[in-house]
Amino acid sequence: MKSDLQWPRGSLPEPLEPSLPEILEARAGGSGGLAFRFLPNGTSGESVDWSYRDLAEHAATVAHDLERQGLTGRRVVLALDPGLHYIAALFGIFRAGATAVPCFPPTGKRAVAQFLSIVEDCAPDAVIADRRYAEQADKFGADLPPTVPRPRWLFVDDRYFADAPPAARRRTEPAKAARPAEVALLQYTSGSTGAPKGVMLTHENLISNCRAIERVMGVDPDRIGCSWLPPYHDMGLMGTILIAVHGGWPVVLLSPAHFVQRPYRWLKAITDYG
Repeated sequence: MKSDLQWPRGSLPEPLEPSLPEILEARAGGSGGLAFRFLPNGTSGESVDWSYRDLAEHAATVAHDLERQGLTGRRVVLALDPGLHYIAALFGIFRAGATAVPCFPPTGKRAVAQFLSIVEDCAPDAVIADRRYAEQADKFGADLPPTVPRPRWLFVDDRYFADAPPAARRRTEPAKAARPAEVALLQYTSGSTGAPKGVMLTHENLISNCRAIERVMGVDPDRIGCSWLPPYHDMGLMGTILIAVHGGWPVVLLSPAHFVQRPYRWLKAITDYG
């Protein structure tokens, strides 16, 4: 393992069952060590590192935007590509008190059909996606039934964060304590055997699931994750991203596309980062 992969350890603050956005804030306020290392081209030759502090600050920017647009308590479809911006948007939705609806980016006929099916079913107030979909947003809206309200679109990328006002980038206030029974995620099935079906997961559900997984995994102070799994479904989301933030260990990430193109990249990253 490379020596720069360090992260804050130790007990979490009271209450005993803090929400995931509160846990992120606690880790960001500590040593601010590494949370995620993303391999944008699928190899260890190039990487982008985010500490817990980096993640918390990017999440605060998204939360500030959602709150400014009155989206607290609303549903927000998260259709970004896998990567650090996805994780920032996810925790930004949590921080804003909204409900995240993870979804495939609408690329390709099948993915577009799933995207429209999910939007029709959950009627979100907003969609977070990459800027390359800006010219298609109106078409997606036109393909929805007239009874479904047209969501607003937020295009989150490097430019989005660079253009954010300084006040949005500062975590001037701690993350709000999420009520345990608040719905954090509306998680849809893959739709591989029928139309996608949504399951409501509360903040309490997420913490309970993290603790259950950790009881099986056990404690390992040197644990490092390495994953190519898509973050739209349970293993890539709950079993990789959320469990890592909860447990306080870093994860090396590469995109599913880079893994599918050459599975050796995942094995090489496992070797490179231990």
